[in-house]
Amino acid sequence: MKNEFLFVYGTLRKFNNNDMHKLLNCNSDYIGEAYYKGKLYRVDDYPALIPSKDPRDIVIGEVYRLKNIDVIKEIDRYEEYGEEFPTPNEFIRKKDFVTMKDKRKRECFIYFYNRKVDGLFQIKSGDFLAG
Repeated sequence: MKNEFLFVYGTLRKFNNNDMHKLLNCNSDYIGEAYYKGKLYRVDDYPALIPSKDPRDIVIGEVYRLKNIDVIKEIDRYEEYGEEFPTPNEFIRKKDFVTMKDKRKRECFIYFYNRKVDGLFQIKSGDFLAG
């Protein structure tokens, strides 16, 4: 199996230790902290990421190497992404590059917010853990 990586920036980060993070943790290897060029917003009790061209806009997260690619199907359900959910899906999963702490780039699956951010609170720090 080709190495596939996932960038998580919210409720799937290791601080949360919820059931979905536990599932991710059992089916992947933690690679390290990374950031993505984007903006982060709060939607209820979870974050939403949208890409940005502004280099000052960064979103902090973690990268995991998926040992079992089938876990992505469970994460898709958690993110309500896929044909069984109302369209347009709230999140879409795409591949893009993140920057690791050592400045190396790594291509990862990322869940992007797929709705308007008007009226949502922007998390200016880019770190969901920091608020």
